[in-house]
Amino acid sequence: MNSDIPEPSVRIDGGALGVGDGLLMLLREAADPLPAGAVVAVRTSDTSAIHDLPAWCRIMAHTYLGSVAGLESSTFYFRKGEADAIAGPKPDWGVRLPLRADGELHTRDWLVGRVANVPEHTTGSTGFSPRGAVVESGSPTFDFEINDKSRVWASEVADLYEQATAGQWDASRDIPWADLRPLPDPIERAVCQLMTFLAENEYSALYVPAKFVPRINPQFAEVVFFLCTQMFDEARHIEAFTKRALANGGGLQYSAASTQLSLKTLFDQHDFTVASFLLSVLGEGTFLDLLKFIEEHAPDPVTAEVCRRARADETRHVRFGMAHVRYYLGLDPTHYDELHAAVRQRAAGSGHALGHGSEPAYPGSPRDPRGRRPRSGPARRWYSESSRTHCRDARTSATSPGGIRLHAGAGGGDFTAAYAELHVARARIGQSCFPIEKARDDSAWT
Repeated sequence: MNSDIPEPSVRIDGGALGVGDGLLMLLREAADPLPAGAVVAVRTSDTSAIHDLPAWCRIMAHTYLGSVAGLESSTFYFRKGEADAIAGPKPDWGVRLPLRADGELHTRDWLVGRVANVPEHTTGSTGFSPRGAVVESGSPTFDFEINDKSRVWASEVADLYEQATAGQWDASRDIPWADLRPLPDPIERAVCQLMTFLAENEYSALYVPAKFVPRINPQFAEVVFFLCTQMFDEARHIEAFTKRALANGGGLQYSAASTQLSLKTLFDQHDFTVASFLLSVLGEGTFLDLLKFIEEHAPDPVTAEVCRRARADETRHVRFGMAHVRYYLGLDPTHYDELHAAVRQRAAGSGHALGHGSEPAYPGSPRDPRGRRPRSGPARRWYSESSRTHCRDARTSATSPGGIRLHAGAGGGDFTAAYAELHVARARIGQSCFPIEKARDDSAWT
């Protein structure tokens, strides 16, 4: 033994155990009865012990004395400290979460003890430690940017995460792909155009939460968990929409510059609350109406099932967005002006893209191989009725479902204001501002 290390009061043979495999249990049983200052020797062949035991000694306020390497194992020495552990908060012990009647243990159920203390404000000093753990002094500080609960939290987030994990489905096996049958070209083209439009919007809905996840402090873990399920949902939707476009003799169709501009303004948003409001409340809220319409009037069972399943997922996303905005505004109602300004700012960009009252360039408007646009029928009605109705209402006097009067001036009207008021009303009442009619005929292409 090293002459600088005193004779130990007790020796422990840990075999091949490491700190994470049960060695600590042996250490505690041997060291607890000893007085402060007693030296403990522990032998183990675990190669990670040379890093883990010194760290454990620091946490427990023991003095690590060093180690002596042998042929097949090493012996480590420490002197028991004056205190049982470092000064400061102590971790929980004796916690036993109650099971639900069905034997399940939900994420919300872990809100007990220190884990239940979701901080109003935190710092990067807690790093990647789970909420409720005691972090050793001297740990590095992480550069998380979102450290305020108000900027991300939603009271229902744990329940929504639970629903999301239980509601996962497989776009390869849960869709009745074998039920697809050939459709008339105009109908198949309209479906493929819709699938293209849906997929590009879902890329935005995937990338927006993805860029916020590494910025959110893990102390708000439930939000991070839910956003990860949202990303997985959107990836699955992209997969399903793309497969449907490619599965029945058609293919992916047009992506309009106006759509890309709209999605880019959303992706460029750096505030989580504003991005969540624009994406999950306004964007995906309207998306629910479109998916429901397609599901109800789909020309084939595959398209209907894809949209049905996607709509169930999007409903959770909207619920999270609404819950977060409700929580945020509940803390300070003056934040409403902040969200209203964000809607107006985005509406200004969208209004510019649509030409402020001119006939819109329908996002990805379906055309035949000769570049002709359908005069009527599902190909045009399914996809463009919402856009045409929107711009018509912005050009003329109309009343939105929320009671907002849209009045056009001599120059074509304040499109930006109308657009913003329309969407704010839509968020309040949870209805679609984009009525879409069922196709009545199958007119020729022109």
